[in-house]
Amino acid sequence: AHVTPSMQPGSIFMYHGWDPMMFRGGRQNFGAVVSSSALIKPTALVSGYGHITYRALNFEPNSTFHDFTCDFERHVEAPVSTAS
Repeated sequence: AHVTPSMQPGSIFMYHGWDPMMFRGGRQNFGAVVSSSALIKPTALVSGYGHITYRALNFEPNSTFHDFTCDFERHVEAPVSTAS
């Protein structure tokens, strides 16, 4: 989870269903370096160059903003059974 003053209290924002921080192994957290929810590049706003055109929702991740509830709990490893 990332705490930020830019979100309303009681809100949650997820870019994708699978964030790299959900996995072990030290994957870089891309959500910490994203400054806007739309990820609009300046070149995406330029028009008339064929490959450099603006298309709505073409450069954004799966940005969804809906009301829902989410509970967080500390992860506890399940004991590993060594019975043979």
